[in-house]
Amino acid sequence: MKKMILLNPGPVMVSDAVRKCLMQPDMCHREPEFSEILSRVRQKLLFVFGGTKEYCTMVLTGSGTASLDATLSSVVKRDKKILVIVNGGFGERLEQIATTYNMQKEVLRYNWGEPPQIEQVARLLEKDKGIDVVAMVHQETSTGMINPIRKVGELCKKYQRTLVVDAISSLGGDKLSVTEDNIDFCISSANKSIASFPGLSFVCAKRDKLDSTKDNRRTFYLDLYTHFYNEEILNGPPFTPAVQLFFALETALDELIAEGIDNRLNKYKSSAETIRKGLAKLGLELFLPPQHRSNTVTSVLLPQGISFEALHNELKAKGFIIYAGKGPLSEKTFQVANMGVLTKEDIYKFLEAFEASLMTFGFGFQ
Repeated sequence: MKKMILLNPGPVMVSDAVRKCLMQPDMCHREPEFSEILSRVRQKLLFVFGGTKEYCTMVLTGSGTASLDATLSSVVKRDKKILVIVNGGFGERLEQIATTYNMQKEVLRYNWGEPPQIEQVARLLEKDKGIDVVAMVHQETSTGMINPIRKVGELCKKYQRTLVVDAISSLGGDKLSVTEDNIDFCISSANKSIASFPGLSFVCAKRDKLDSTKDNRRTFYLDLYTHFYNEEILNGPPFTPAVQLFFALETALDELIAEGIDNRLNKYKSSAETIRKGLAKLGLELFLPPQHRSNTVTSVLLPQGISFEALHNELKAKGFIIYAGKGPLSEKTFQVANMGVLTKEDIYKFLEAFEASLMTFGFGFQ
């Protein structure tokens, strides 16, 4: 296959060291050697999540949505409500999971790209005592927007509600700490800003809140307490995991920790700024104002008269993969992500390829 520079928000390009880990010898998941790597990965994840001894982590085989499903289905009690804050496609996914399990729910719905109104969240939590859980997305990848999780976390602490945060795209890419942000359950995935392969996702949970889920089983494979009990108490997975992916994930975590989390965040931020300035020089407009943009995903308005398919195919022929806009933005925007192992040289070459593609379409070069 021809090597492509991936500018989509996952799966991402990985380092050679991470890739080579897939060539480790075969291993049985019931052997002590796997228990050891599982334990190490869980501890390293706890550090990256910003957790303390009050928290623990669990690793599930499945995409980020699997861990979202496991968390919501386990955390929301049958006689209580969940409040879902929605301002994009992945907030809508949280709502869809709640609907699938017939949960009692309230939804605060905003336009895609519109920030949640904190005062509205506060009024609803104060008014509705039946709301026990609040769920929201940190980086709303469908727009590239960062949501105010810390402010919502402060409200949840004040009103004694459980906060569930989808940080699938943001962990390792944007500033986040389960401790400082008062998050009770935080979900992420290996194949985004952590820069490993798809197939593993994880949950960082506050131990006392996790204990309260053990009698609330709605599913079998994705029951969160089952995964906790097996990984924490029995020191092994409840079911057959994607064994080889743990080697890759541990190496990616080692790379992140050695680089320094703040350094990784700054690198992503710098890469995003380079992309945004470069596209702006070519006459393109960005969807979000600067104060709401994440470090790793940029939504861009399509040039007039050029379809996403045509632009995608032109860039793919040059070795670069961009991503389609979602939902109501699908005909208006495209996305450029800078997660994973992406160098400045890759970005400059992409901008050169983008300019050449625009010239092919006769855009802005009369």
